[in-house]
Formats: sequence, C-alpha cells, structure tokens
Amino acid sequence: MITLSGFNGSNIADLSSSGNDHYFTVNSCGYEKFMTKNVKKLREHGRPDFQVIYMLKGTGHFWIDGRQTEAAEGQIVVFHPDERQEYAYSGKNSPELYWIHFSGYGALPLLETVGLSKKRLYRVGVDPQVIELYKKIMVELQIKAPLYQSAVDSYTMLLMSLFGRKASLVQKPEAYVKDPSILQIMTEMHADCTKKWTVADIAKQCGLSPNRVMHKFKEQTGRSVLCYLTQIRMDKAKDMLLNTSLSIKEISHLIGYDNQLYFSRVFHKMESMSPRDYRAGKFRHR
Repeated sequence: MITLSGFNGSNIADLSSSGNDHYFTVNSCGYEKFMTKNVKKLREHGRPDFQVIYMLKGTGHFWIDGRQTEAAEGQIVVFHPDERQEYAYSGKNSPELYWIHFSGYGALPLLETVGLSKKRLYRVGVDPQVIELYKKIMVELQIKAPLYQSAVDSYTMLLMSLFGRKASLVQKPEAYVKDPSILQIMTEMHADCTKKWTVADIAKQCGLSPNRVMHKFKEQTGRSVLCYLTQIRMDKAKDMLLNTSLSIKEISHLIGYDNQLYFSRVFHKMESMSPRDYRAGKFRHR
C-alpha cells in the first residue's frame, strides 16, 4: 500500500468545535494505492467535514443509503459531515484514488452551486487536470509555504467546479462544445474580434466546406458564426461604453466596425437602445 498525504494542522476535535466558524477550509488531502491487501474503512458517525474520493484506477465498494455500491475508475464519492462512512478496497484490482476533506459554512453552498450536493456518486472521467490539482493541494499542505491555506482552498474550489462541469457533461453532453476546430475558432474570435472573419476563411482553417462549417458551428454553439462574433463585439462594446472615456466612433473601430452608423444600428438591434443611451445608464431602467 502506498499513501501520500498533507494536512493543515487541524485535528478532528478542532473541526467538531469550530468547523463552521470559517467560510471554507481544506483540512487534508491524500493519495492511496492498494496493491496486495484488502482494506476496509469504517467511520460509524462519519467526520465533521466533507470528503470527496476520486477513483483514479480500479474500484472501491461504498455503502451508500444502506446499499453496497461500486465506484469505478473516473467516479467520485461525496460524503457529507457526520454521515456514516463505510467503504472497502480490494488489493487484487490495484485501486488508486485521491481524497480530500474540507469544511466551513461555504462548503455545502459550493457543492450545491456546482451540482454535487444531491447524490453521493458521480461520473467525472479520468482527467490530468484533476490529478494535477490534487497533487498541488497535497504539496501545499505538506510544505506549508506562506499563504498555503489560501492556495489550497482556491485549488479545491476549482477542483469542485471541474468535477461539477464533468458530471454535468455526462448528463448533458450537448451542452458543451467538443469539436477542437470549433473551439479553436471560438478562442481566436475572442482574442481578435476586429478581424474580418468570413465563413470561407473559417472553413479553410477547419478543413471543411463553408456549408459544413456553418452547420457544425451552429450545432455546437447554438448560434451562427456571425451571431457569435457579433455577440463578442457587443459585449466588448458595452464594457468600453461603461468603463472608458473612448468615443463611440473609437469603440466602433476597436471592435471591428469601420462604420460608426452601422455599429450603432447593430448595437440597437441587439440591446434595444443606442450606444449613447446605454452609456447613459438607461439599460438599468428597462
């Protein structure tokens, strides 16, 4: 058996007496690999904090709602505070896993926000990002460099968000753009919305026909290429109208419109008011 772990210095007694005095704190994080022996763990009354176990390889057997449930590679198990914890690992399938404990009055709202509060078992897949985050948290807890607690808390919030996203995509795979070529085009549009983007250029970059790329883009994003680009430009325009002293003509040019009048027409169509009225704050009274 191989075990690696890091702790923030708090003990169970500390968590029991003051677990909700802070917003969010990671208490410990670790890695385990079972190679020969079978291991069973039982906490009859659970722990005063949350625990999330991530199965990297092999399987684990968890008792959830009074029934034995198998958690396989790419799944997480979420235990809530003071909840009975019983689980076992068989050495014959060499299971590997990461675990983390965290507490605070912000812990449950975080899990609710990312969609990990209602069930105990979620499929999230095996992802190098997840493994890297667990490793970073563990090392921070071991070395305890200045501001390590802030670092591990931030990493853990990111980890839970990543878990939530992956669990959501298992349920609704259509809710996320998966095609690498379309993702690349979207990224480049955000990076340079002033470019004179054409469907022909995008099709050539993706190695597809114009008709195919238009169909694929709308299938993946729910919007046409032009609508997506226009929304990026309008979002940038709204930010500059409210947060800079640039003239409307200057803003128009900076987001890719050579004609200020045309920009104003597009803006009015999207926002139901002129750029001047938007800058004046009239959108707040709609």
